[in-house]
Amino acid sequence: MSTIHVIPGLCHTGGLNQSIPKRDSIIERAPEKDVVYLKGILKELFPLLEDSSYSMYGSDYDQCGRVASEKRLYIALHYQIPTGFASDTEIVSFLYGSINREEYLRRAISEGFVERLFELLHHNIEKANQENAALSLKALYTVFLDSPYLKSFEDAVHGFFGFEPYRNIMWLTFAFIKDLDEKEQFLFDLLQNPRFLPITADISRRLLVQLGRIETDDPRLKEERWLSQEKGEEYLETWSDMVASELLDGGLADSIHASHIYFVFYRVSKEKTKQVFSKWINEELGIEKIAKVVGRCGSDSTNGPYAEISEDSLSELLDYQRLKKLADEELNNTNQPLSNYLKAIYLSILTGEKYYLNDATKGEKF
Repeated sequence: MSTIHVIPGLCHTGGLNQSIPKRDSIIERAPEKDVVYLKGILKELFPLLEDSSYSMYGSDYDQCGRVASEKRLYIALHYQIPTGFASDTEIVSFLYGSINREEYLRRAISEGFVERLFELLHHNIEKANQENAALSLKALYTVFLDSPYLKSFEDAVHGFFGFEPYRNIMWLTFAFIKDLDEKEQFLFDLLQNPRFLPITADISRRLLVQLGRIETDDPRLKEERWLSQEKGEEYLETWSDMVASELLDGGLADSIHASHIYFVFYRVSKEKTKQVFSKWINEELGIEKIAKVVGRCGSDSTNGPYAEISEDSLSELLDYQRLKKLADEELNNTNQPLSNYLKAIYLSILTGEKYYLNDATKGEKF
């Protein structure tokens, strides 16, 4: 029996050419009328049996469910879908809404097949009608955006090319919007739910580019239009009002997405950002709220998320010298132990340097 060799993106049996006579002799034992069908089935399931380098599937064997894909070979060798994998049938049922979408997504988290789930969603979301695709995306937002699972990725140390669920949610959303017939209805509908603020922040940033309020050299983005000028401005106004309300009266400052939303918020409306900060800076715990909102500036593969506060950008939004004084007082307050998270941000406010949020150590500039 030949050995199975697995190469990323390509699966085949060792000694493939040498096995042809043996394989053909087995097929020829079947009734003559069945031989042509058996050969056809084999070439359908195992496209690399073809001598020709041409394939109707291109190289995307995984999407087509063919065993030339490493993942598909792994599945084929099991009696049931193995741990860490999702079935095509379930993905289609999820998209069509014939199973409970949110329950299925929670199972993906608990059973560890989230990465595979997103792979199949990218391949299959266009199979659903636009209503079901929109409902599927909303289920993703509801289950993932405030989940401990997502937070574990946001706090982790990882490289740019590692799997990130939020990035995949954003890519899926943008791909859906691109081909959506009724963009306005979908986009404004998302504004009805404050829990969707992280994804509507990304949408708002894209609208800023489309409306010319953020410059870009990307010709594709220069031509892209999701909303008219009037509706785009209306969207940004409504979104920024919601952010201001959630910052002042809701729990947005404590969200893992607070900084992500803030960096779009101040680009949309510096005036509303000033109003929020002017209220907070006069409150007893206002410095902590400001820190949580402005502090998560980025993440790298050295030590994860970090603060790197820019005095230049914040000076136009609040009294920065007062902010530094408050940060210094918090660092020297022996009655109230600080978390590493807040300590890192306060140190960055004072120095303008980079500090990691996980342990408050100083980072290097690259």
